[in-house]
Amino acid sequence: MHTYSTVEQVVGTWVDGKPIYEIVVESTARSIDVSGLSADKWIYIDALSRRSTGEQSAATSGGRQLVYFLANQNKINTENNTSDTMICYILRYTKTTDSPTV
Repeated sequence: MHTYSTVEQVVGTWVDGKPIYEIVVESTARSIDVSGLSADKWIYIDALSRRSTGEQSAATSGGRQLVYFLANQNKINTENNTSDTMICYILRYTKTTDSPTV
Protein backbone atom coordinates (compact mmCIF):
# COMPACT_ATOMS: atom_id res chain seq x y z
CA MET A 1 0.00 0.00 0.00
CA HIS A 2 1.29 3.45 -0.95
CA THR A 3 1.30 6.21 1.65
CA TYR A 4 1.08 9.79 0.39
CA SER A 5 2.64 12.44 2.61
CA THR A 6 3.26 16.16 2.85
CA VAL A 7 6.74 15.18 4.05
CA GLU A 8 9.26 14.32 1.32
CA GLN A 9 9.92 10.57 1.13
CA VAL A 10 11.84 8.15 -1.10
CA VAL A 11 9.40 5.98 -3.07
CA GLY A 12 11.60 4.20 -5.60
CA THR A 13 14.68 4.24 -7.83
CA TRP A 14 15.02 5.85 -11.28
CA VAL A 15 16.69 4.09 -14.24
CA ASP A 16 20.01 5.82 -13.47
CA GLY A 17 19.99 4.55 -9.88
CA LYS A 18 18.98 7.86 -8.30
CA PRO A 19 16.29 7.77 -5.59
CA ILE A 20 12.82 8.95 -6.60
CA TYR A 21 11.32 11.35 -4.07
CA GLU A 22 7.65 12.13 -3.60
CA ILE A 23 5.82 14.90 -1.80
CA VAL A 24 2.22 16.13 -1.68
CA VAL A 25 1.84 19.90 -1.53
CA GLU A 26 -1.57 21.28 -0.60
CA SER A 27 -2.31 24.85 -1.67
CA THR A 28 -5.05 27.14 -2.90
CA ALA A 29 -2.51 28.71 -5.28
CA ARG A 30 -2.56 27.93 -9.00
CA SER A 31 1.25 28.01 -8.98
CA ILE A 32 3.74 26.68 -6.42
CA ASP A 33 7.46 27.39 -6.18
CA VAL A 34 9.43 24.12 -6.19
CA SER A 35 12.97 25.53 -6.11
CA GLY A 36 13.47 24.24 -2.55
CA LEU A 37 13.06 20.62 -3.69
CA SER A 38 16.35 20.59 -5.68
CA ALA A 39 14.55 18.60 -8.39
CA ASP A 40 16.61 17.27 -11.29
CA LYS A 41 14.13 15.20 -13.34
CA TRP A 42 10.36 15.38 -12.93
CA ILE A 43 9.14 11.77 -12.97
CA TYR A 44 5.47 12.42 -12.22
CA ILE A 45 3.41 15.59 -11.77
CA ASP A 46 -0.29 15.48 -11.00
CA ALA A 47 -2.88 17.43 -9.07
CA LEU A 48 -6.27 16.81 -7.53
CA SER A 49 -8.63 19.66 -6.74
CA ARG A 50 -11.31 19.88 -4.09
CA ARG A 51 -13.77 22.78 -4.12
CA SER A 52 -15.52 24.10 -1.03
CA THR A 53 -18.75 22.60 -2.43
CA GLY A 54 -17.22 19.11 -2.11
CA GLU A 55 -16.73 18.69 -5.87
CA GLN A 56 -13.43 16.95 -6.69
CA SER A 57 -11.54 16.44 -9.94
CA ALA A 58 -8.24 15.20 -11.34
CA ALA A 59 -5.86 17.40 -13.29
CA THR A 60 -6.42 15.66 -16.62
CA SER A 61 -9.35 16.16 -18.92
CA GLY A 62 -9.65 14.42 -22.27
CA GLY A 63 -5.89 14.02 -22.49
CA ARG A 64 -5.30 17.75 -22.00
CA GLN A 65 -2.39 18.63 -19.74
CA LEU A 66 -3.72 20.77 -16.90
CA VAL A 67 -0.70 20.70 -14.57
CA TYR A 68 2.84 21.41 -15.75
CA PHE A 69 6.37 22.51 -14.79
CA LEU A 70 7.67 25.94 -15.84
CA ALA A 71 11.47 25.50 -15.97
CA ASN A 72 12.28 29.19 -16.39
CA GLN A 73 10.33 30.02 -13.20
CA ASN A 74 10.94 26.79 -11.22
CA LYS A 75 7.20 26.48 -10.58
CA ILE A 76 4.46 23.90 -10.98
CA ASN A 77 1.29 25.43 -12.47
CA THR A 78 -2.25 24.21 -12.82
CA GLU A 79 -4.96 25.63 -15.04
CA ASN A 80 -7.50 25.49 -12.23
CA ASN A 81 -9.03 28.96 -12.05
CA THR A 82 -11.48 28.58 -9.19
CA SER A 83 -10.62 30.59 -6.08
CA ASP A 84 -12.41 28.28 -3.62
CA THR A 85 -10.33 25.24 -4.53
CA MET A 86 -7.73 23.32 -2.49
CA ILE A 87 -5.21 21.74 -4.85
CA CYS A 88 -3.19 18.68 -3.86
CA TYR A 89 -0.07 18.60 -6.02
CA ILE A 90 1.52 15.12 -6.18
CA LEU A 91 5.17 15.36 -7.22
CA ARG A 92 7.81 12.70 -7.91
CA TYR A 93 11.34 13.67 -8.89
CA THR A 94 15.03 12.92 -8.66
CA LYS A 95 17.36 15.42 -7.02
CA THR A 96 20.38 17.34 -8.22
CA THR A 97 22.09 16.46 -4.93
CA ASP A 98 22.10 12.69 -5.68
CA SER A 99 24.56 11.01 -8.04
CA PRO A 100 23.62 8.33 -10.58
CA THR A 101 24.71 4.84 -9.59
CA VAL A 102 24.19 3.15 -12.95
